[in-house]
Amino acid sequence: MPQAEVNGARLYYEVQGEGIPLVLSHGGWTDTSHWLPNVGPLANR
Repeated sequence: MPQAEVNGARLYYEVQGEGIPLVLSHGGWTDTSHWLPNVGPLANR
């Protein structure tokens, strides 16, 4: 699980696809599974 430390916070990230970076941020008490239905289609654009 790749992570980066930003301003003292450890952030998980994934790299998928190519091109301009896109940051998906979930709110509330969810996790990355919230974005799973969208990741594939967005990575293929």
